[in-house]
Amino acid sequence: MDKTVKVVEKGHDILQTFINYQNKADGIDRPDLFTVDKSKTLDDIAMETSEVATYLSSLIKLIPMQSELSRIGRKLESEGKIKCDIGDSYAELALKYFKENN
Repeated sequence: MDKTVKVVEKGHDILQTFINYQNKADGIDRPDLFTVDKSKTLDDIAMETSEVATYLSSLIKLIPMQSELSRIGRKLESEGKIKCDIGDSYAELALKYFKENN
């Protein structure tokens, strides 16, 4: 299994553990992550943890895209099409290059 997927799954587990502890601490019965249960309380904590879980899941696709853009950025730099200084992101520079040259 891909490392990114493992990290995302671990993040989901941590969020679910947080929800479980919070439910116990304040006596509110919130739904589990990625579960629709209208009998449970959908308060700010439930909605915010659900949003975080959704964003965390998006990393499964975004991290490989960022890695590929970085690879392309290094290639563009080797061709003299972009200049990457300390602190710059090859991925961001590659994206900027394509936006400006299309």
